[in-house]
Amino acid sequence: MMQKIMALDYGSKRIGIAISDALGMCAHPREYIENNSKAFENILKLVEEENIHLLLFGLPKRLSGESSLMQAEIERFMHNLQKKTELEMKTWDERLTSAQAEKFMISADVKRKKRKTSIDSMAATILLQSYLDAQQ
Repeated sequence: MMQKIMALDYGSKRIGIAISDALGMCAHPREYIENNSKAFENILKLVEEENIHLLLFGLPKRLSGESSLMQAEIERFMHNLQKKTELEMKTWDERLTSAQAEKFMISADVKRKKRKTSIDSMAATILLQSYLDAQQ
């Protein structure tokens, strides 16, 4: 049996969240988490509520494949979160997921204000779905 995975699209203000179904076939967007002093607590609460077995962090490499400035911040965040849980964590290349999410939401005629608050979780959903598809 596959186990639930939670993808995180880390941003300095918001962390987009997506969770897989128990079969590991479909990614579903969830409400983003504010990136503040309660971020770890809120992530771990969701992990427990949803019985998550793996945290998947998007790593925003440059198109050339080199590390981006944000990558160090994400790795630091992961490292600090790892101190608070035994949960397995992985990273996945998330190049262009935000751009894909934006394009998708524009084509779905989502209003600009709504896009702004949904883009992080939509990017996490695209990230998680690409990971799930690669595992099949």
